[in-house]
Amino acid sequence: IVTLDIFGDGKYRKRLEKLSKNLRLSEQVTFHGRVSREIVQNKICDFDIYPIIRKNSDLTRLIPPLKHLEPMLLERVVLVSDLPALVENVPEVVAKHALGADNPTALANKIEELITNPGEMRRMGEEARQWVMSNRSWKSNAERYVDLYLKLSGNG
Repeated sequence: IVTLDIFGDGKYRKRLEKLSKNLRLSEQVTFHGRVSREIVQNKICDFDIYPIIRKNSDLTRLIPPLKHLEPMLLERVVLVSDLPALVENVPEVVAKHALGADNPTALANKIEELITNPGEMRRMGEEARQWVMSNRSWKSNAERYVDLYLKLSGNG
């Protein structure tokens, strides 16, 4: 069974709730509204696919999210929009599945493709976890900062 959990209270929530009801999907779609970060973190294990889809704007092309690291660490499939701030901050296995920003059809198609291929989902999750462990640990971050400091100070 495929279910959809929607977090947040954007301007389209009422319209989406009505559409969900009209399509008789109320059992499969849950609207959580605005919730704390802790609640979302506790629910990550409940999801197989964790889309981080953004609209294309000056802000979303420049500012990377942080919320993709926890699901990748837990070997969940993360899907992102093909915006620089997103694809530059994920492993290749995630970046190659990046979706066009503002394209809900691409998201639906990608989810359908993945849920019919559990082996690919498992591989994506495993590779994403390895990338987080190698590239986003305190140790790897400290090494990057030391290298940057040495280059900026003229000692490296």
